[in-house]
Amino acid sequence: MEKSGKEVFDLAKAGDETAKAEVNKMYWALAKGIYNLQYSFDPEKIVIGGAVSNNPDLIPNIEKNIEKIRKQVKIASLKPDVVSCKYTDQANLRGAVVDFEQTYG
Repeated sequence: MEKSGKEVFDLAKAGDETAKAEVNKMYWALAKGIYNLQYSFDPEKIVIGGAVSNNPDLIPNIEKNIEKIRKQVKIASLKPDVVSCKYTDQANLRGAVVDFEQTYG
């Protein structure tokens, strides 16, 4: 049975064990990816947009998992600065408009 991301998050909050496990996998995967980006490219900040960035639990849970990585890996001294973008789920649309205006405007 297919579920939307919001439905999975809602199920996890309601205590569904399968949904909680999947949400935790997502947070772990994001934390690993973000940490690897930080370690490889050293950006000043990592900004997350899209509908998932509306979730107030997103950044705290990513940061919690990044701390797990930092504790597990002895050389993991970097701490990425992870934030939600200002326009959350409208970021892609606003970016498309800016791109269109710069290209054709």
